[in-house]
Amino acid sequence: MITVFETWDQLMKQVGTLSEEDLRESINYEVSTYKRKNVISRMHQRYVKLKAKRERQLLIDGEMLL
Repeated sequence: MITVFETWDQLMKQVGTLSEEDLRESINYEVSTYKRKNVISRMHQRYVKLKAKRERQLLIDGEMLL
């Protein structure tokens, strides 16, 4: 689900509720449409945090190698 943020406050309130996939889609849409650097940066920070958490768990569970 692509989420478009109209305001910085809206971004800050909702970015923590989005899944990794939602963030990936929203980042790609933002990059190709609005190109707002601060919005892209904040969404990417959250995306990387979720991705690292998921990958770390896969490593711990022995389901992934680097």
